[in-house]
Amino acid sequence: MQQLLSELLPENSYQLELIDIDTDKALITRFNELVPVLECAGKPVCHHFLDLDAVSAALAGYNTGIDCQ
Repeated sequence: MQQLLSELLPENSYQLELIDIDTDKALITRFNELVPVLECAGKPVCHHFLDLDAVSAALAGYNTGIDCQ
């Protein structure tokens, strides 16, 4: 997912934070079967695979001030 994002989006147009869920029991409980997960402003956008439509919708909402649709 990280590689595809870097290929599809312009450099420095997004900030990606990688989190190892194995270090936090709450994250393991929340995301165990869904990893990898892509979130925008704390809301899940897609999991397992990069969903370009979901990413586009989330970024459109984020860029207009709406908190990631």
